[in-house]
Amino acid sequence: MQDMIQNTPWYIKLRAQLPSWMPYSLDLYFPKSRKNHDNAMDETIKNLSADLKLAGMTYKYHADALNSYPKPAYGKIKTPYLVVAGTKDSIIDSSDAFVQKAKEMGAPITYMRISNMDHYVRKKEDVINDSFAWLKKQLGSY
Repeated sequence: MQDMIQNTPWYIKLRAQLPSWMPYSLDLYFPKSRKNHDNAMDETIKNLSADLKLAGMTYKYHADALNSYPKPAYGKIKTPYLVVAGTKDSIIDSSDAFVQKAKEMGAPITYMRISNMDHYVRKKEDVINDSFAWLKKQLGSY
């Protein structure tokens, strides 16, 4: 969350300050301290609302991510698996850890770790093309 707050462009932060009824406003709330973050996360667990948001995602989304998803069973990954992440994305450490643990368990992981890209790596045309080329290769091996 700290990386996300720090790396959010100024104009997004400004739009997040606008009242929700104004054009171009964003429904974003970023906790200002660790205590506020912890309190906000506790609220998401207590209130599974799809209407309330924290950092642009619904309380329900956060609560599901915290409670509902089981820990990855890396050893059960048998199908080729592509992970794409930008090195400037706030989730890069999680992506690195997932790939490392999956490889340690023998999972067939391919990791496209894209330098100097953030979460919008998913919109980069060459990354999309490389991802489809990877998929085509996987489908050709069956």
